[in-house]
Amino acid sequence: LAIAYPVLFIFFVRKIFNEAKADRTIELEEELPATIDNIIRIFSKYSDVKTVIYETSLIATGPIKKELDQLTRQMNTRSPEKVLEEFSEKHNSVWLNNFGFTLLGYLEDSSKDETIRNLRHLRQILDRENTSKKKAISERKPSLMINYALAAIGVIGAFGNILFNPQAFDFFFHSYLGLFCFTAGFGFVLGTIYMNIKMMKIEK
Repeated sequence: LAIAYPVLFIFFVRKIFNEAKADRTIELEEELPATIDNIIRIFSKYSDVKTVIYETSLIATGPIKKELDQLTRQMNTRSPEKVLEEFSEKHNSVWLNNFGFTLLGYLEDSSKDETIRNLRHLRQILDRENTSKKKAISERKPSLMINYALAAIGVIGAFGNILFNPQAFDFFFHSYLGLFCFTAGFGFVLGTIYMNIKMMKIEK
């Protein structure tokens, strides 16, 4: 138990921290509508996809700027068609896939007007989807805050009982049933934190 408890604790804490990390794909999807707006605006000045992506990367921010910079560098040495095809297949996101294939279609047989219409349509659908997900998360917040409050009260109450009640200390740390109850209670607290974090994140 002296070995198992610290190992399990570290495992669950790492799992919680990993879950709390921002999902890069989600971040790209959130920034894509504004990026599409910039691309459409720049398309009115240029017709070359490489130039459009380069100019868009100059005004982009966040993770999507890095993606656009990478696309620009790759297009300097490789076929833009191949670069966009790889981009479209790289991400596990129907929105990023559609974005890449829409630009790829422009290089193949779509007109500029048709490409702009498709990009605008994609932007509208994705924007509604992002708004819907954020609204769903905001509606969950009150119940999640209650869960956090109950978990905090439980932890404070448990440790207060252990520290100031000798009988509780003996039960929890000098008996197998007490150790089981302590472990189970602590596990439920970590589980509550993990599920709350998971429910606060926007899913792909």
